[in-house]
Amino acid sequence: MTDTLIGILGIAGCIAMLWGASRIEPHWVSKDGRRFVCRVQTLGAHDLPDGPWREMRAFVDGASLVIGSRSRRAKRLSGVYRVAGRAPESPGNKAFFVLQGEARLLLRIPAKSRATNTLDSLITAH
Repeated sequence: MTDTLIGILGIAGCIAMLWGASRIEPHWVSKDGRRFVCRVQTLGAHDLPDGPWREMRAFVDGASLVIGSRSRRAKRLSGVYRVAGRAPESPGNKAFFVLQGEARLLLRIPAKSRATNTLDSLITAH
């Protein structure tokens, strides 16, 4: 009886740890907020999200944002973009920005990141 209970508690603990790990999104940002790691998703017809979220590197170059790929699958998203706007209301503790370039992208970073102030300043720069 106790062996079964210990086994069930062990499995429940593993499931809880897997769920918790899937909720954590890794994020890195430089001290000046100009270089950071973010998640990007393409926007399709009628600005609806199209495709999976991809992890990308980004850095601010003047008034534009340079997005670089961290994987081969997301190479087509690499390029120079301008920040077109920010979502006024974001679910949870995330900040969403719309990028305009060769394609329209949705960029997601933690709301308390140092990069949010940098991206907000790029919106007013245009």
